[in-house]
Amino acid sequence: LTTSGTDALEMCAMLCELKPGDEVIVPSYTFVSTADAFVARGAKIVFVDVRPDTMNIDETKIYSTGFSMGGCKTWDFVQEYPEVFAAVAPMDATFDVGQNVYGQEVVGGINEDVSVPIFYAGGEITPLPELPFQEQKCLDRMAYALKINKATAKYDVKLEDAANWKNKIWGIDGDFTIKTFDNSRNATLTMELFKNNEDKIYNIFASISDQGHDCREHTCQHAWHFMNEFSRVDGKIIGGEKDKIIAKMKL
Repeated sequence: LTTSGTDALEMCAMLCELKPGDEVIVPSYTFVSTADAFVARGAKIVFVDVRPDTMNIDETKIYSTGFSMGGCKTWDFVQEYPEVFAAVAPMDATFDVGQNVYGQEVVGGINEDVSVPIFYAGGEITPLPELPFQEQKCLDRMAYALKINKATAKYDVKLEDAANWKNKIWGIDGDFTIKTFDNSRNATLTMELFKNNEDKIYNIFASISDQGHDCREHTCQHAWHFMNEFSRVDGKIIGGEKDKIIAKMKL
């Protein structure tokens, strides 16, 4: 037993072995101790909106995104905790399927069949391996994303045949291709949209012209428009209707 709820939260913060800079998500409608218990351990508090009916975090709309190493960590979530997320947007980063962000093999295996809607983007002139035409691990990662989301497209391209690929970035075209222009960077965002076996769109692979290893507002806006179409209720993904996704990506 503890003397108060505050003490209980402080004990949780210690048992979680938080390090300075770790992020802790907290509902915006709460008592001060909910945040203070973790601030005392050096954590960075991230407030999120709450549901008007419960005043708690909407657990059906949890998303993950990140740039570079943050993108790698987002892939971790897809591999290890897919049931938690409604959609993800790993940006400008990939690594070997089955490995985590630290380059270690995932203990206990990885997700092989739980769908997680994915918006992945990379710069077309990046010096790092981010896109399938650059390195095998990138090609394998896209094949993995299409597999878990039950895409109808056959992704059997080989890296050694890259010079003959119909699509020079991804190897194949999506079921739909949408291009939008970023006036602020004088660059084109090209998105390949892939249908799944329910005629819904759970995968978007995007490349950005004249972009190296960085992440831009224009791309992030489209990633958010995509993710926000999804929720996960009782383990099932809701959303992804083809016409809605296509309309959002044309904005």
